[in-house]
Order: sequence, then C-alpha cells, then structure tokens
Amino acid sequence: METPLRNLVIPTGAERSERSGGTWCSLVAEGHAQAELVEKGQPAPVVLLRNGIIETEFSDPQPCMITLPRLYAILDVDFFPDTGALLAAAQELAAGGVTLLQYRNKSGNAWQMLEQARELKSRLGDSVKLIMNDRADLCLAAEYDGVHVGQDDLSTESARRIIGPNLTLGVSTHNPEQVKEADKTSADYIAIGPVFFTPTKAMSSKSNPDPEVGLDGVHQARALTRKPLVAIGGITRANCSSVIEAGADAVAVISDLLREPRKSAEEFLRVLR
Repeated sequence: METPLRNLVIPTGAERSERSGGTWCSLVAEGHAQAELVEKGQPAPVVLLRNGIIETEFSDPQPCMITLPRLYAILDVDFFPDTGALLAAAQELAAGGVTLLQYRNKSGNAWQMLEQARELKSRLGDSVKLIMNDRADLCLAAEYDGVHVGQDDLSTESARRIIGPNLTLGVSTHNPEQVKEADKTSADYIAIGPVFFTPTKAMSSKSNPDPEVGLDGVHQARALTRKPLVAIGGITRANCSSVIEAGADAVAVISDLLREPRKSAEEFLRVLR
C-alpha cells in the first residue's frame, strides 16, 4: 500500500501564480487525504476525499487562451533505467530548446514521484514549463506549472478545483465526442490521439489501447475546438509537419526524443519552425 502523505505544505495555484501570500494548503493523510486551506489565518471551504485526492473550492476561472510551443516533450519514467538517466535526458532536452515538458510516472508511489518531480524542477529551473501527468495534488506539491489528465483519471473540473484557476490544465481525448466534451470544460488545451501507431501505448498496461485517429482525426478535432490542440501518438521528425498541417498547434513526443535527446529536440524544432 502506498505510504500516505503527511504534514506536507503546498502552495495553491493562486499563491504560486500571484505570490500574494496567505493562501496555502496543508495536507495531512492518515489513511485518507485531509486538506485545509488557510488564508490569513481563516479556514477556507474544502472537500474531503478518501481516494487520496484533495479538492478545494475556487471560483470559476475566466477563459484565457494559452499559447503552446510547437514541441511538447514527455518524459516517461518507464523508458529510463533510473532517476539519473531521466534527469540527464531532461537537461539534454532543455539544452536542445524544449520549453514545455511533461513528467509521466504511471508506476511509482507518491513519494517517489514527488522526489523525482522536485529534482526535475531543481535541475531545469524556470527555463522549462513543467506539467505533471495525472496527479493534480503532486502538481501543487512539486510547484509545477500544470497538470494533464486522461479520460480515466480525475475529471477535468475536479483537477481544476485542486490546482486553481491559474495553472495550466490539459486533457486527453481520443474521438470527436470526447473533444466536444473537453471543449466545454476549463481545460487550457486538448490533446488528441494516438495519431499514429505508437510503441508507447503498445507497451502500456492498458488492455484496450485507443485506436489511431490519423491525420483526419486531428483535422476533425481542430474543427471542434478553438482551444490549443496537442497531437500525440507515434509522432516523429518525419511526420510532425503533416500533423501541424492537419491542425495541431503542438506535437507531444516521447519515443522519438529518447535517443540523443538534445540533437533530436533541435531537429524537431527545425522541422516545426
């Protein structure tokens, strides 16, 4: 069983963005998650969940369109033998021009994930915007810039209530119906895929991987939303231009950045100009 988080003090999205001071979230777990927001000494409303997730009440955020870089790198720990190799790859990607990076860990426990996530942030500093995969609570704990959730993860609006109005929120979609639903939410960007066959999904624990949507799926998704659109799945230096031409604002890449990360990132960015 995963070790519960104890006495962990983490800033809310509002405090991290505004640095106005006074709004903090103190998490104490004793077999369940318990949260208390304190603003200038006064408790704020919270929702207590028993699945280890804290949910805080925020006013509805105002719509604000973000701008994404063309290349969205994803670091999946399953592709690295140890933390050292993961960190080295992250630094190489940053040196190659990557400015948006998602940390993905589907197998680690909360403490392992938090330790790795904080070390990534320490190594990369403010030069790279960091997104936490799945875990909105750890996004706050590691002081990341946002969180990305899937169809089987925490709901988009629950994630927004946790991270607040100012951090970036992304959501995965795999068909037109999901794109339509995501467009109605407070998500800042929508990911569509897999565009092509991807060994990443083939190696995953998902019993029924989502079918490839192809370039037509990207084009269709583009017609359904004005939010920034990220294409993912089997994207390489050889096909990334066609994905952008189909309507994507950015491409999310895992496998084709693994070998010689700095050189690969530089080549991607040259193609995507």
